[in-house]
Amino acid sequence: TNGVEDTDNDYSNVGSLVFLDPAGNFEGMCSGTLLAAGSGSVPAQFLTAGHCTATLAAFEIPASDVFVSFDPKGPTPIGFAPTGLAYVAPAGVPLVPAAAYATHPAYPAGPSPSGYDIGVVTLDGPISDHYSGLSAVTLAPAGFLDQDVRGDSVLGVGYGMQAFSPSGALAWSGWRNYAPITVSAVQPAYLH
Repeated sequence: TNGVEDTDNDYSNVGSLVFLDPAGNFEGMCSGTLLAAGSGSVPAQFLTAGHCTATLAAFEIPASDVFVSFDPKGPTPIGFAPTGLAYVAPAGVPLVPAAAYATHPAYPAGPSPSGYDIGVVTLDGPISDHYSGLSAVTLAPAGFLDQDVRGDSVLGVGYGMQAFSPSGALAWSGWRNYAPITVSAVQPAYLH
């Protein structure tokens, strides 16, 4: 919540995951990060949460109906689907088709929290086939969280809901937002 819209496209490797439901409507569901740009015949990889890819599998959504947008103004929310997710209008927003998606095999079914909340979407070809100038995220080195990072600030970036308005309506514009987050705890499964 309380994020700043990424109108300058500073965090261009963060994308929005959407899918086409069986009725032909687009639904928006999760943010993620370009993990690998791919090249030649090696496709790009998009890292997201396991609960996102597990939901796609539970809804029996084929990879051919899954897409990612890396535009700072992602698909516009236009209402709520019976799934509880948002209907989105992707008009004018380039969508990169998925070739496959997978959820970490240790991710549990159901609402139980897990340290394996990891999902990957394999995109259709390298990212340069769809967007120019995008590069994959640089990951922190192994062991980075072994040090005490409590009180440090990290940057959260994504397309999710920002807050509830005074009228009770959800405030979500479709823009990629960013906000500093202060680390309060590091646990084996989560960074809080």
